[in-house]
Amino acid sequence: MDPLLEAYVVAVERQLGRHLGREHVLSPPDFQLARAWHSAGLPLATLLAGVDAAFSAGFGPRSLQACQRFVERNWRAQLAGQQPTGAACAPREPLAELVARLDALVAEGRQAFAPCAREARALLAALGVPEHARRMEALRQAVASAARTALEPDQELAARREALRALRRHAGLPEPEREAALERHVTRRALQRLGLLELL
Repeated sequence: MDPLLEAYVVAVERQLGRHLGREHVLSPPDFQLARAWHSAGLPLATLLAGVDAAFSAGFGPRSLQACQRFVERNWRAQLAGQQPTGAACAPREPLAELVARLDALVAEGRQAFAPCAREARALLAALGVPEHARRMEALRQAVASAARTALEPDQELAARREALRALRRHAGLPEPEREAALERHVTRRALQRLGLLELL
């Protein structure tokens, strides 16, 4: 899977999971919708704001498709030069907190995070530069990779078992998408264990 699409899907799954109060894996139709939006250039912040707006409306969506009208309303508003609704539109990258957490991990002896900490500090000093979003996405990927390598075998096994339980709700998920969803889940667990999930 395209790493940028994967990061997009991970963010959507994480946002839905926060609202639903449990791990969430996109169903095949939801995955196709997210992929179509990504291909069309719908910004992630706009999508997340639409999800927030759907849950704030109080009708209890259980899927990404149920949030579609809110997401696309926000997108139309953005294209028209208006401010989209929903909390996710505000700048949310807690880079200073991420720098502090990465530095703490390096101080604990986790040297795999040292390049990530350096890049995070550089990005903090370069907020607003044109390539910031691209570099931030690369940093997220690097942090996720370092977190995966830090997993003990028993921790990875437990995360995989948990992911398989979550995936039982989507029996029709094609094998490549099922495997990608499983890997995203394990990565999320690795990031969560190190106190990094909410900072990315």
